[in-house]
Amino acid sequence: MKKSTLIGLIFIGGAIGFYFFSYWNKGGFNSTTIEIRGETNIELIGLEYNGPVKNPKFGSYFDEVEDAIEDKKTAGHVCAYFYSSPGSENNLPIKAFVGAHLKDKSVLLRDSFERRGFKVGRTLHGEQDANLMVASIYDDLREYAQENDIRLDSNIVLEQYVSDNKMIVDIPILE
Repeated sequence: MKKSTLIGLIFIGGAIGFYFFSYWNKGGFNSTTIEIRGETNIELIGLEYNGPVKNPKFGSYFDEVEDAIEDKKTAGHVCAYFYSSPGSENNLPIKAFVGAHLKDKSVLLRDSFERRGFKVGRTLHGEQDANLMVASIYDDLREYAQENDIRLDSNIVLEQYVSDNKMIVDIPILE
């Protein structure tokens, strides 16, 4: 075997190994814990968004809420309540509320933020210890629903970004 071929194979093997290590390190192989929950209520403090998912303004709302939590030095995490799910068409307009779920309900993060309560009803609840970039939580929830003949509301979704490597998703069950 030529030296250049051996070096090429070592490089390719190293790249594949690095990919799998990164995927594993971000929680890509972690399973999703799934359960049916009774009524899910949550209060968020944040901003409403109407527009396409790919608009940078939408992403800036997440940053603004996260910065506000850090500025107030209060316990909480970023959430998004989607009134209409973007689905696979990321250029379609959506309506969402991006906010903070805080342990101390008396804290108002910023004057421009509003406080809203959401009553989601019975949900298929999933938790996964994985980075959003590698999380399989949506696929896992859909597969579970299909296997158990559960009809889900495809529009409304509550996402909670508990940390960089933990995500919670609640999708309402259609009765």
